[in-house]
Amino acid sequence: MKRLTHCSLATLLIVAGCYAEKPERQASRPRRAPVIAATSQIDAIEAAILAGTNRFRRENNLPPLLPDAGLYRFGRSRSQDMASRQYFSHTEPGGKGVFVLMKDAGIGFAFAAENIHMSSGLPVAQIADTAVKGWIHSPGHRANMLSPSPTHIGIGVAQGGDKGAYYSTQVFTKPRGR
Repeated sequence: MKRLTHCSLATLLIVAGCYAEKPERQASRPRRAPVIAATSQIDAIEAAILAGTNRFRRENNLPPLLPDAGLYRFGRSRSQDMASRQYFSHTEPGGKGVFVLMKDAGIGFAFAAENIHMSSGLPVAQIADTAVKGWIHSPGHRANMLSPSPTHIGIGVAQGGDKGAYYSTQVFTKPRGR
């Protein structure tokens, strides 16, 4: 059975989207070159998003999600693609949706969900907090963050586009067979 949710939240500095599917493998974390921001800044934003997400789950009596290198690679790829091609969607301009892209990347799952966020005009120190708070206050994103189904998470952040926007992606999964 497939669970599909799509929603968006628009405020002065935030645009966010979420997508979830419940119907497939994980890998290692490679280094990647950011579009504009220094790697240390991107790593710090990703770490803060993970901490904020797991703090929110603990506050709601859920176990923390385990960071997964393959999902981080996928999340970074998604954010970099959106930043470099200047779109904001769970479907890339060629028409492939996130779950097809995950399967094409060799990521197997029994459950998967994606939250995306784009912001511009914020200091770097506010990117993670703005993304997490935006997701928390959006019903579809919140549902993805508080779902008991996923056990693993990947987070990717990239900066790019005409205005240097930050694109953040959360990928939640429950790997097959777990």
